[in-house]
Amino acid sequence: MPHPLADHRLNWLLSAFAVALFLLTVRLFHIQVIKHPHYMSLDEEIHPGEAPTPPQPG
Repeated sequence: MPHPLADHRLNWLLSAFAVALFLLTVRLFHIQVIKHPHYMSLDEEIHPGEAPTPPQPG
């Protein structure tokens, strides 16, 4: 029969690994969405040459 402390340590290790894997997946997905050129130039493709002008002060 395994030692309770070892079993607890294994559960902690699996939990930490699952959290790390989840964060890594979210980070990679977030980077892909931000860095992907299609999302960056989506507005330019829909409206070519019509960049939104910043509001004029005053």
